[in-house]
Amino acid sequence: MTGLPPPLKSDRPLSRIGRILAHLVTCACTMFTRAGFEVCECCLRHQADLLPMDGCGCPCPDQSKDGHLWGRVQSISPQDASGTGLGLISADNCPSGTLNVVMEIGVHRCIALTEDGSAPPCDVLSQEAYDFLADEELLRMAVFCCNVEDLPGEYQLRADAWRPVGPAGGCAGGVLTVIATGEANLILPPLVRGVPHA
Repeated sequence: MTGLPPPLKSDRPLSRIGRILAHLVTCACTMFTRAGFEVCECCLRHQADLLPMDGCGCPCPDQSKDGHLWGRVQSISPQDASGTGLGLISADNCPSGTLNVVMEIGVHRCIALTEDGSAPPCDVLSQEAYDFLADEELLRMAVFCCNVEDLPGEYQLRADAWRPVGPAGGCAGGVLTVIATGEANLILPPLVRGVPHA
C-alpha cells in the first residue's frame, strides 16, 4: 500500500505525540483504501496554518486514487483540572499534569473544472459534496475504531468538529479536529537526570 506514511526514523527519542498522530494517519489511510476511496499519499505535516491545497492530484495518472490525506498537530497545551493552562513541575523535574493536544486530519481531492470557468453541472457538484461527506465519515471512524492499544501513555482521543475547505486551485476537501488528552509525564519521553531516553 504505497499511500501509507513512511516509517519514522530519528536519532532522537520518538515523540509520543508524534506516534499518536502517525498511528491515526496510518489507520485513516488504511480505512480509506479498504472503503475504495484510496488517496495518493498519506503524510504527517508540520505547518502553522491549514495546509495549502495545491497539487491534490496524484503524481502519476491512476484513476483508482485521488487526493492527499494528512495530519498535523495544531497545538499542545498543559491544563489543570479546571481546564485552564498550567504547567506543573514535580520534585524530580519531570512534567506533571494534563496535556491537551489539538490535532487535525484532513483530505484534499481534485474537483471538476470547466474550460470557461463556469460552475460544473449540478449533478457533478452534488456528487463531489457527497464524496467529501463520505471522507468525513471515514476520518471520524478512524478516531473511533482504530486499535490504540499499542500507543504510548494514558490518553483519550475525541473526534471534534469537521469543516469543509476550499475550493482553491482546483482542489477542495475537509478537515477533522481531533483532541488528545493525557498525563504529561506519560505522553512525553521519560527523563533520567534530565536526559531524555526512549
